[in-house]
Amino acid sequence: MASQDDFRRKLGKIEYDSAVLMAELNSNNRDMETARTTWAASYPEGYASYCFQIETLNRQIQQELDFQQECRNAVIKERDEADLAFALNLHNQINDPIA
Repeated sequence: MASQDDFRRKLGKIEYDSAVLMAELNSNNRDMETARTTWAASYPEGYASYCFQIETLNRQIQQELDFQQECRNAVIKERDEADLAFALNLHNQINDPIA
């Protein structure tokens, strides 16, 4: 059975990865705003291409963030199931100490 430290490590890694992805997503959005204000009017084709690339990256990042959330939920569920199994085992030992 995995220890609480194992679960904390898994959740910590997921939380760190999610924070990095959120920072990248926010940076992409700021970059797109900068592009919009500086060169959109003078270079519309390049701007449209840039926006498409940023939107594609943002979709990929969002998909990864969704996956990270699924992983976080799976780790929490695994921990909860381990806690429940431990509690049930302890309950059985207390109520049936001979077995």
